[in-house]
Amino acid sequence: MGPLQDILETWARFLYEGNATLTFLRRRRWLILAVSLAVLIPCFWHRRIEAGDLASHVYNAWLAQLIGKGQAPGLYLAKQWDNILFDVMLLGLAKVAGFATAQRIAVSVCVLVFFWGVFAFVSAVTERPPWSLTPPIAMLAYGYSFSMGFMNYYLSLGLACFGLALVWRARTVDWIGAGIFAVLAYVAHPIGFLWLIGMVAYVRIRAKLPGWWKLVLPLTAVAGFSRTNWCCTGNGTWG
Repeated sequence: MGPLQDILETWARFLYEGNATLTFLRRRRWLILAVSLAVLIPCFWHRRIEAGDLASHVYNAWLAQLIGKGQAPGLYLAKQWDNILFDVMLLGLAKVAGFATAQRIAVSVCVLVFFWGVFAFVSAVTERPPWSLTPPIAMLAYGYSFSMGFMNYYLSLGLACFGLALVWRARTVDWIGAGIFAVLAYVAHPIGFLWLIGMVAYVRIRAKLPGWWKLVLPLTAVAGFSRTNWCCTGNGTWG
């Protein structure tokens, strides 16, 4: 096994030897369960989940199922490594539970990943669980991305938040977990992956800059966004 065995053993020690995250989960498991159930209520109080592009995800999964059974002559599955995690999950669940149940389960998973990913990220930054912020985090979980049904993008952001939470004050072993989340985020959607990489780079570079030089990064970001907005609104060119 070699290096792979070393990685697995290190990851096992991370999981079972005094890990703060697992200690938190054990001590707060009932509260976490109650909050999770409360956050999922909007996924079940209507006959159908109204989330924009969700219908096209279900349709694509249905087509993929037909293609897999050889019932859609002339159609084939293209190989793709990004923007597919939600669709793969939906298709797998549909084979077991049918599409009506599968979409509720898949969407619920996405909501929980996003909610607890943001919760974990805020916890890492503030060094304490942000229980008082659970209502606004829950509202954010049902915000624009969810309403538009951008489920792969939405899932990618949640996974990226988990990755950021791991590496915010990382030990060596935390980078292994963050790498796993980074890969999953990429498979879900490249934007979440790029945001994760960008945030890690930003924090690491900023930590090495002395004094007032730390302002260079945010000012550069603001200038870049301003320039992009200026060009996208037709007021300028990139040349």
